Amino acid sequence: MKIYRCLAALLVLVCGLQQGCLAWRYTTTPLVTGRVLDGDSRDPVGGAQVGFREHEAVSTRTAADGPFKLAPDHSRGAAMIIPFEFTPCGGVLYVTAPAYDAFQKDIGARVYSPIQLPDIMLAKKKPN
Repeated sequence: MKIYRCLAALLVLVCGLQQGCLAWRYTTTPLVTGRVLDGDSRDPVGGAQVGFREHEAVSTRTAADGPFKLAPDHSRGAAMIIPFEFTPCGGVLYVTAPAYDAFQKDIGARVYSPIQLPDIMLAKKKPN
């Protein structure tokens, strides 16, 4: 039985390589960590929403003392095997919080490792 599994796996691999790609699980957004602070007082901003514009399902909220950890998002689809190429991930990171102007930062489209951001400073909204 074990030999049949190995042969089946080999057959799938050979057929996939013939097409130049295989169905593969790949990362669409990187692991991002950081801290959100008030731009004037440098006090932590708890409850701010942090996420990626391109991937609305990938978001989190800051803890009461300002830190956040945005888990990577994974998708399943065709990933190039020949020629070997990493599937790029990244996008525009956003931070929103009540009483503050929205913050955006383009972290790039070709990110392959976890990102530790410097403190994100939010500016207070101007009263109307």
